[in-house]
Amino acid sequence: MLSATLLDTEKVWSLTNAAIEPEWVIAELPHLLARRHFDPRWSRSQGRVIGSEQVSLFGLVLAPKQPIHYGGLYPEEAREIFVRDGLVTGEINTRSAFVAHNRRTLAQAEEEEAKQRRAGLVVDEEWMAQWYRDRIPAEIVSVQALDAWRRRRRKRWNGRATTCWWPTAPMPIVFPPSSRSARRAWTCAIASSRVRSTMA
Repeated sequence: MLSATLLDTEKVWSLTNAAIEPEWVIAELPHLLARRHFDPRWSRSQGRVIGSEQVSLFGLVLAPKQPIHYGGLYPEEAREIFVRDGLVTGEINTRSAFVAHNRRTLAQAEEEEAKQRRAGLVVDEEWMAQWYRDRIPAEIVSVQALDAWRRRRRKRWNGRATTCWWPTAPMPIVFPPSSRSARRAWTCAIASSRVRSTMA
C-alpha cells in the first residue's frame, strides 16, 4: 500500500491510500533499491551457478528471494562452484565428452584402490579441481561458455586437438598399479599427461 500523506498526531494516520504491486516499485525506482545476493549453488538443469536476490526499499522487502545468474555478478566465486560442484563431481550436462571420460577414469582408479585395500591412493577432489582450474580459462563459469570454448579450440587446432588438447586424455589419477607391466604403462601415461598439460 502507498500513502500520499502521513498525519502524525497521537497516532500515525495515512491518508489517500492505494494498493500497489512490489513489481511496480522495482521497475520504477531501481536507483532507490537495496539488493542482497545469497545462497549461490550449482544448477545442473540450467548449466550455471544461480543464486538468490533480496530486493528492499528503505528496509521494506519487496522481493524476498528471486533467482539470479550468479556468475554474471560474481564470476570468481561462480567459477569455483562450477569447477567443484559441476566438473569434479560430474554433475554437468555438457556436449564435451571429457567430463564423462575423466569420471570413468576415476571410477577405475577407485576400483583399483579397493582391490589393493589401501586408502589414499587416488587423488582427492582438491587435486582434481586444481587440474581443471589450470586448464580452463578463468572466464568459463557455465556449460554454455565451456562448450563454446571447446568449439573454438577445435576450430583453431583444425582437427589436431586430439594430440594437443587436454580433455581428450583421461585425468591422471595417481595410484601405483600392482603388476610390473601395469606399472610401466602407468608411468608412461603419467609422463604423457604431463606433456599434454604443458602444451595445453
